[in-house]
Amino acid sequence: MSWDLRFDEATRTAVLRAQGAVNVAASLAAVEELVADPRLTPGHAILLDLRSVDYTPTLADARQLTDLDGRAERIRAFPLAFVTATPQHFSAAALLSALANAKGAVTRAFRSFDEAAAWLDARRAATG
Repeated sequence: MSWDLRFDEATRTAVLRAQGAVNVAASLAAVEELVADPRLTPGHAILLDLRSVDYTPTLADARQLTDLDGRAERIRAFPLAFVTATPQHFSAAALLSALANAKGAVTRAFRSFDEAAAWLDARRAATG
């Protein structure tokens, strides 16, 4: 199980990529690491690359992952795109997105990395 964080300063995007079998605890730890990173500053966007993950969150996991009044509250300040490879993972990402959006986040699920990147670019342009 593994999460990898990198910053693309050319596009001002933090890319958090999951590989293999991750779980809710590892996912929460990765999000906490991301929001605590001093490189994540206003004007950045977040792309969660889930194309190589072997984990589908349960509804209880989804509620924990979108607890934006708790550990991941700072994530609301950044547009966030989920990128998935399978219909099952896309459905899970769409659920996560809907739950997060209901709590004030700006998120969307995608099946295409390029479409997600374009959406994040548009969100950044809209907010200045």
